[in-house]
Amino acid sequence: MQTSVEIEEPINANGKRRKLSDVWTHFEEVEISSKTSDGILQKVVKIKCKGCNQYFTKSKCGTTSTLKRHIEVRCLQQGGGRRRSDVWTHFEEVEISSKLSNGILQKVVKIKCKDCNQYFTKSKCGTTSTLKRHIEARHPHLQQVSSQNEDMARAEVSEIDKTAKMGGTRKISDVWAQFEEVGVTEKKQKGLNFKVSSQNEDTVRAEVSETDKTTKMGETRRSDVWTQFEEVVVTEKKPKGLNFKVKKLKCKKCRKLFTMPKDGSTSTLKRHMEETCAIRNGQKSLLDYCIKS
Repeated sequence: MQTSVEIEEPINANGKRRKLSDVWTHFEEVEISSKTSDGILQKVVKIKCKGCNQYFTKSKCGTTSTLKRHIEVRCLQQGGGRRRSDVWTHFEEVEISSKLSNGILQKVVKIKCKDCNQYFTKSKCGTTSTLKRHIEARHPHLQQVSSQNEDMARAEVSEIDKTAKMGGTRKISDVWAQFEEVGVTEKKQKGLNFKVSSQNEDTVRAEVSETDKTTKMGETRRSDVWTQFEEVVVTEKKPKGLNFKVKKLKCKKCRKLFTMPKDGSTSTLKRHMEETCAIRNGQKSLLDYCIKS
């Protein structure tokens, strides 16, 4: 049972009422019944989104940052106001049956990869970082296509103000009449060069081949840090006394062993090179160390 509550304008230190943020046009205060830890029902005031009916705790100081974030990340993506990430083209929402600890079956919504059928928990705030990491580690051949599409989409909406987007689209400045789009090659974090509105495909393709100095994983260039490590098979003794052979990564400089990352991430290896091996050899950075080693 819920009851709508009228939202009052906040009062500042001078006793005057401050103007409410435009974000409140997408929300309403409702009074709902909530059960406490001791089983007693009590009425509490919550903030309800008019677009998706999601509830939020009312801020004591009247801030709206959580509400704005919800509108920008969730509702605008679903309603078409803001373009969804192209990574969603490789995933789909499915409803599956899951067994609880008490043995009761319930239906839950999961995210399924269309290429390998792996399931992921659906993010409450609509983030895609886990899905992007999965594509980078398991399906690198899809990463280049997704990155190109996202860059083009980002260029199209770069002049749309996020706050003004809740009420409409901001007018593009006249200064854009003095500029034009040209074909360039941008270097991404993984080392691949991607084409952005390029007119000369042969030139860009040649530049990509020149930057590919290390072993490739599919279509994605491997990080330079892998040149400082090698895969080895070691024997480990388990608690029950059994011996198992496992794959490890060994640093070529200090012979230290590392657990093989499941998702292909290199953050631990980079930290080791920068904080241990690179400093030990008098180098300021991993790049200097790799060049001089």
